[in-house]
Amino acid sequence: MKKSILILLSVSLIFMGCANQRTMVGAKFGVNLADIGGDKADSFDGKTDFHGGLVGNFGICDNWTIEPGLIYSRQGSDYSDSEYSGSYDLDYLNIPVIAQYEVADNFTLEAGPQFGILLSAKDEFSIEGESFEEDVKDNTKSMDFGLNLGAGYMITDNIKLSASYNLGLVNLADGTELDDIGVSWKNNVIQVSLAAFLKITPIKGESKD
Repeated sequence: MKKSILILLSVSLIFMGCANQRTMVGAKFGVNLADIGGDKADSFDGKTDFHGGLVGNFGICDNWTIEPGLIYSRQGSDYSDSEYSGSYDLDYLNIPVIAQYEVADNFTLEAGPQFGILLSAKDEFSIEGESFEEDVKDNTKSMDFGLNLGAGYMITDNIKLSASYNLGLVNLADGTELDDIGVSWKNNVIQVSLAAFLKITPIKGESKD
C-alpha cells in the first residue's frame, strides 16, 4: 500500500513539474524525395512530390514535446528499363507520432513511428511512345508502417523548418505472384517541411500569437 502511494505521489510530482507546457496546432507542407527500396527494386529511380496536412505540438516536460500529425503524402518512385519507363504513384494518409528533444535553443532532434493508410496506387507507364495507366491498389498493402528520424528548427515562435527520413518497414507488395518472385518493396522518403503554428496554450508568461 505504501509503495503504491509513493508511486502515485512521484507521478503526481512529475506532472506538476511539467505544468504550463505549450500546446500548438498548425498546418504543415513540403517536398517529398520518395523512392522504393528492397529486393527486386533495382529499376526504381526515385521521384519528387509533395506532402501537406495538420500537426499538433504538445509540450510534455522540460525539453520534450510530442508532435502528432495527419498528413497527405504522395510517394512511390519513377522507374525505367530498356523497353519502358513510368511512375509508381502511391498516395497515403500518414499518421506520424514524433517525440522531439530540444538539444539547443529552438533546435530539436526527432524520432517516432509513422502509420500510413493507402489511399490510391497507380502505375503510369509508356511503351514505345504509348501511355498506359493501371490501378495497382489491389497489389499494394493497404497499411504502411515506418520509422521517422529527423531534426527541426523553430525559425520564429510560430514557424518551424524540419527535415526527416522515413524508413519503411512493411513490404508494399501484396499478391501471390509478387511473393512467388521474391518482391519486397519498402517506402523510403526524405521530407523537407515548413509548419505554421497557432498557440493554444502558451507557456506561462507568453502571449498567444
